[in-house]
Amino acid sequence: YKLVAVEMLKEAGVKLFVHSFVDQVKVEGTEITSVTLTSKSGKYEIKAKVFVDATGDADIAYLSGSPTSKGRDGDGLTQPMTMKFRMRGVDLEQVKQYMLDHPDEFYHKTPFAQLPSIPLTGVQGFYTHWKMSGVPINRDQVLFFTGPESDEVLINCTRVQGLDGTDVEDLTEAEEEGRRQVLFMSEFLKNKVPGFAKASVSAVGTQIGIRETRRIVGEYSLTIEDVVAGRRFPDVIARSGYPVDIHDPSGKGVVAADIEGEGAYDIPYRCLIPPSIDNLLAAGRCISTTHEALATTRLTPSCMATGQAAGTAAAIAFHDKTPPRLIHVAKLQEQLRLANAVLD
Repeated sequence: YKLVAVEMLKEAGVKLFVHSFVDQVKVEGTEITSVTLTSKSGKYEIKAKVFVDATGDADIAYLSGSPTSKGRDGDGLTQPMTMKFRMRGVDLEQVKQYMLDHPDEFYHKTPFAQLPSIPLTGVQGFYTHWKMSGVPINRDQVLFFTGPESDEVLINCTRVQGLDGTDVEDLTEAEEEGRRQVLFMSEFLKNKVPGFAKASVSAVGTQIGIRETRRIVGEYSLTIEDVVAGRRFPDVIARSGYPVDIHDPSGKGVVAADIEGEGAYDIPYRCLIPPSIDNLLAAGRCISTTHEALATTRLTPSCMATGQAAGTAAAIAFHDKTPPRLIHVAKLQEQLRLANAVLD
């Protein structure tokens, strides 16, 4: 996939600069004229008519002076960071049998009746094991996902709280702490959890995973009420069916909520538009939402969908010689539907 993604970008005429990041944005009036990349081989000034901020941290918006927000209201704390890791040598049949024998130890929506005949995909629970573990990680359960190999799992259990994903010293501390927690977690799993006795760590994340940092303050901020109600918007550019999944910034738990109605909600185009910069769009984790709504829009499918919408909108704005906020949304929606985006 990594190779195919690059090949597709090159086929589309994209100039790639890996190992670089934006550290300066030039603004004249209400338009960005260029961004400066710092890279292994020095600095590059990139000029364009339209820019898309897909940095995850709203770096371009922030450096342009456009308003951004961060974290939850009140204390500004963000959802915790996580260092994911993989283990091989896991006996998943033993895990499944333990689940069937001890259903009270697992998430109540686990499909126990179908479990004997379906592949094991995600495991959420081992509540008693975790409660007695003494592992110094501030969460309330074990969570892992199976595959792609038959003895392989991806573990999502580490939790690094109280640090800022836009601060280099905090990021450095977070990666050290995340890797320390991987050691704690893997030893606990091997010694205490059925099916893991012969398992070993096979891979650790290249860098710590970040759920939340800055996001733009757009023409509209998607709310938790919009999400839970499955709200529709006339300027829809993406839809998501992922439930609310707020990892507590300071506590142990996760606040979850399902989406009502058809089980999906709209993301409006206005969430991609910062009001103070005329030629900038946002995509991915840094679109305009509240802290609570971000708990669903931050997921990869939503980020891909808003990225597709922002890129298409940028192309339309360039060809029509008009600011992104003034393009005809119906034209954008038509182009997205032609590209098989789900808007209905």
